[in-house]
Amino acid sequence: MDIVEVTPASVQQRLRALHGAVERINRQVSERMGINRTDLQCLELIARHGPTPAGEIAKLMRLPTGTMTTVIDRVERAGLAVRQRSASDRRRVLVSLTDQGALRLLAMYAPLMATSAQNLSRYDAAELAVIDDFLRTSVQLTEQYSPPEPD
Repeated sequence: MDIVEVTPASVQQRLRALHGAVERINRQVSERMGINRTDLQCLELIARHGPTPAGEIAKLMRLPTGTMTTVIDRVERAGLAVRQRSASDRRRVLVSLTDQGALRLLAMYAPLMATSAQNLSRYDAAELAVIDDFLRTSVQLTEQYSPPEPD
C-alpha cells in the first residue's frame, strides 16, 4: 500500500466524498421504493431508534410537526410504517416500521452493510476505537450544526 500523507483537510475531503456517495445511494433507494427522500429519512430513523413518537422524529429530522404528520401519513399509506398507541401510556402514539417496511429497507441496504462489515474487519480493536470515536463525534458535531441565515 502506498504511503499517503493524511491531513485534516484530506480527511474532510474524503468525508465530503462519502456524503456524496451516501446521498446518491439514498436517492436510488428512495426511487426504487417509490418514496421521497424525506420519507426514506423518516424510515431510517425509525429503523435505528425503534418505535418512536412522531414529535421525536420531527425533532431528529428538524421538521415542523405538521410536516412530520404529512410524512408519516405517506409512509403509512405506503404500508411501510404504522402508528401505534404506547402500551405504557395510551396517550402516546409511536411510529414503527411494518414488517414490509423493515424488509424493504433491509433488502436495499443489506449488501452495502455486509460489504461495510467486511471492510471494517480489516481493523484491529484499537483502530476500530479510533474510527468509532471519530464517527461518533462527527455525528454529534453535524447534528448540532445549524447553517447561518442568508444575508
